[in-house]
Amino acid sequence: MIKSYKKLYKAKKNWVVATAVTATILGGSALTTSVHADTVSQPTTNTTQTVEPQLTAVSQDTQTQSASQAQTDQSTVDQQKQDLQDQINQDQTKLDQAKQTKVQKQTDVNNATQQLQNDQQAQQNEYQSNKELVDQNVQDA
Repeated sequence: MIKSYKKLYKAKKNWVVATAVTATILGGSALTTSVHADTVSQPTTNTTQTVEPQLTAVSQDTQTQSASQAQTDQSTVDQQKQDLQDQINQDQTKLDQAKQTKVQKQTDVNNATQQLQNDQQAQQNEYQSNKELVDQNVQDA
């Protein structure tokens, strides 16, 4: 059975059609070939015994390096976390100071407004009493 697949590609300004043809063989008997492998002698146990300690040492080194890397990564993460927490604390302190300054300024404005109102009332009272004195002097004269 033969199948063909078409794929469009763009080459510069032109479109190119590529066709791929595959052949499927049913049953697989047409291309069957017998293959025989060479015989291999068994490796000696000395080689295995020598390699196993080396593999164990390499495995332990890898585990040690992985653990060391994990500790380094965790240390870096902890340091970044601490730096961020310090920054948050500094920002919170600045915010608290700004709020306190705002409250103090509002209190100053309120006090100045009250003082102004008191001064205006005192001037008005003084004006009123002076007017009454003038009016009384005019009537007496």
